[in-house]
Amino acid sequence: TIEPDLVLLSIGVEATALTVAEARGNGAAAMQDVVEVLKQYGIPVKDIQTSRFSISPQYQWVDQLKDGMRSSKQVLVGYLVSNHASVKVRDLQAVGDVIDSVALAGGDLVRFDNIQFTVEDPTPFAEELRKSAVSDALLKARDYADFMDVNLGDLVYLAEIRSGSPIVQMESARA
Repeated sequence: TIEPDLVLLSIGVEATALTVAEARGNGAAAMQDVVEVLKQYGIPVKDIQTSRFSISPQYQWVDQLKDGMRSSKQVLVGYLVSNHASVKVRDLQAVGDVIDSVALAGGDLVRFDNIQFTVEDPTPFAEELRKSAVSDALLKARDYADFMDVNLGDLVYLAEIRSGSPIVQMESARA
């Protein structure tokens, strides 16, 4: 485990309205309010990146009776504009306040998709993590050899599979 130094927030706004222009305008205004709050916490614009944007028609099924026959038809009722951003928060102590302030600024339009604690640059930890992984692999290999009553042979193959980010542990979560 590695102590985190960065929090990645996936924040978005979703607005619905009768027209694309109105939904987009409402969503843009809410996102601007969110960005202003993020800036107040010292988060630079370069750390606020759009990750997803979409405009989707919204339909509703309506029952109808025509010539004594009951049927349903799909009716356009408006549009949904969704705008999401990935935000880097370096002040871990402020994360709760940032979330609360963003929720207040974005109101009912705001969405939080994910909160990820990570390290910005895992490179300095790579050697120690590899040593730990090899030690763990050797221990497991010895156990398997013992369980099967065979001798442990030479290493035949080794592969490093990289994940998106290292596992981090918050100080308060430690036992």
